[in-house]
Formats: sequence, C-alpha cells, structure tokens
Amino acid sequence: MGIRKLEAKGCNVYLLNNYLIDTGTSNSGEMILKQISDEKIDGIIITHAHLDHIGSAGFLQRELGCKVYAHELDIPYILGDKKLRYSGFLGILVRFGERLFKWEPPEEVEKIDKILDVFEVGESTHTDIAALHTPGHTPGSICLIYDKNLICGDLLRDGKLSNKSFCSDYEQYLHSVRAIMDLDFELVYSGHGRVFRKEEIKGIY
Repeated sequence: MGIRKLEAKGCNVYLLNNYLIDTGTSNSGEMILKQISDEKIDGIIITHAHLDHIGSAGFLQRELGCKVYAHELDIPYILGDKKLRYSGFLGILVRFGERLFKWEPPEEVEKIDKILDVFEVGESTHTDIAALHTPGHTPGSICLIYDKNLICGDLLRDGKLSNKSFCSDYEQYLHSVRAIMDLDFELVYSGHGRVFRKEEIKGIY
C-alpha cells in the first residue's frame, strides 16, 4: 500500500498501511476524514507531542474509533498533563501560537497506547512498520521505518536540521540524527517540506 501524503494544516500527515501518521493542527480533522473515507484506519501514530502534529488526534480517534499510539515519554504532553518547554524567541512564538496562528486547543485524546509495545524495531509485526525512539526534539520523539522509507516527524525538516529552539534537548537531538544513519532506508518523509534521500542528511550535522 505504501505511503500516501494527505492534505492537512500544520504539518505533513501520512497514511501508511492503514495507519495515520500525525494529525496536523486542530482544524485538520474534517479535511483528513474526507481523504480517507474509503479506508479502514487501524490506528493513529504520533511522532511527537507538538501541537501542529497532535491537534486533531482526539477528534480523529473518536470519529474513526481507533487507537492512538505515541512514545510513553510524550504521552503526558499529548494528554495535557505536562507542558513542553522551549527556549529563545521561537519558544515565545510557540507559547503564543494559539493566538498568533489561531490554533484551537486540541480535543482531548481519550487513551494513548505505548508505541514501542507494538511497533518496536527488531520485532516481527503484522504491520511491517517499526518504530525507533529518537529523543531530543521532544523527549518521546519517534521515527518509523517501512520498506526502506523513514518517516521522521520533525527530526529533520525539509532536508535540514530542526531549529534548536524547538528542541527539548539539542545534544540529545543531534545524537538521534546521527543514530538514524545506521538504519537501512533510502527516502525520508519529514513532518514539514519535501521527501528527500538519505544521502542529503550527510554533512548537515
């Protein structure tokens, strides 16, 4: 079935083997539903807990009646039990993002399952999707590997490194970027921008 990019606001949303990868901002839900009306969705996978990726997760969970998966370290942020901290001027923009960009608060997600209990790298699963913990952008950021494709969330943005101000731990983030180079993939599907090849990552960190 492969990877299909869906139209959404805030970030790139992908359909991968009947799994939605991220959900865009809170005004993306209806837009996404129209594009998957003929699909059976088995679950929603969240790459990390930033608002532009989780905004429609609660809405889609209820409309589709499916599970939501995320890394356990990001679950408290998705549920609203904790708030991520940002640094610098961009951190200020994030804190005021709802007002500046007219983001609506995301609908509450009812329950989140730990992704590494189901999709962990090295485990044989019926989905052929493997998840890898790649912390730094957020504590629970993940990447997904499928058939020599890497879906990386915001680990890389349009073939470049993510802005330091949006990272919870920049040194940890750089370690994660280096770590993915040991994985077997050819194409990279990021949370923002175009699809690019693995070779483009070399020399940017």
